[in-house]
Amino acid sequence: MVRALASVQDDLAAQLAAAKPVAWRGKCDLPQLAWPPISVNLVLVVDMWSRIEGTCIALLAMGVSFIAVAIDQDPIAQGVFKHCMPAILHLEDMGQVNAGLLVAVVERRGAKLSAVLAGGGSPCQGNSSQNSQRQGWEDERSQHPLHLQRLCQEIETHPKLRRVAVLSLLGDVASMSP
Repeated sequence: MVRALASVQDDLAAQLAAAKPVAWRGKCDLPQLAWPPISVNLVLVVDMWSRIEGTCIALLAMGVSFIAVAIDQDPIAQGVFKHCMPAILHLEDMGQVNAGLLVAVVERRGAKLSAVLAGGGSPCQGNSSQNSQRQGWEDERSQHPLHLQRLCQEIETHPKLRRVAVLSLLGDVASMSP
């Protein structure tokens, strides 16, 4: 069983390392934002709660070159964005994403990889004042940001990833508890 999991992890790592930069293939054009030139070669994006791939769409609109792995359990959302952005590797479980998965990318891309950008907008139902049954940290969905913290710590302490800049972002509702 452990060997099977390692094999799956190796396969995911190989797929991500071989990924092409993300491009938009949707029926309509994305907005193009006029930004000052961005001096990065390639960014590895870990879109942890992708849903509508907002992080990826924003980066494309800014002209950033990136490869991406997106985590979402909704098969409809995955299907739509597999069609519009086929280069994104889609996963269903945040537990599949760890520092080991990213090593193959760094080994293959080397100096061309400028940074890892991890995060997104986590599920807010447990924190939202719009939810009269909200349970805050007692709600399992409110625990999801701990995966972001874990991943960033793994990357920062992994011997083969120490040279990689790690950028993280986390969005949640304003009514969440401190």
